[in-house]
Amino acid sequence: ARSNGKQSVVDYLERANIEKKCYDAFNHGRKEEALRLLKQVKDPRSVKNSNNFTILHCAAYHGWLDVVKDLINDHQFVPDCKDNDGNTPLSKARSNGKQSVVEYLETALTMVDGRRLLDY
Repeated sequence: ARSNGKQSVVDYLERANIEKKCYDAFNHGRKEEALRLLKQVKDPRSVKNSNNFTILHCAAYHGWLDVVKDLINDHQFVPDCKDNDGNTPLSKARSNGKQSVVEYLETALTMVDGRRLLDY
């Protein structure tokens, strides 16, 4: 495609490949690789599988509290986003016994005067 002057197609394919590699690293618990690839992703919220299982779900499942905080605070992930099966990052952290992530997400979802605590 590059030789035919279709740079936009090449750019799209390269971006999609990075997003897939990033998702796979998050999904399989390869934290260093996931964070390295995350820096190359244009919109981290678009990194998910066909079931809408996001990298926030993955980070919560693996108990990566620092990453969960960064995705919510720096990349505007919605803490209670649901995949197509109704799973939330909180439910994934809870099912995998990641108590520090559970506590953080419960706090993040607490409302004060109509605003999440993490917005303050």
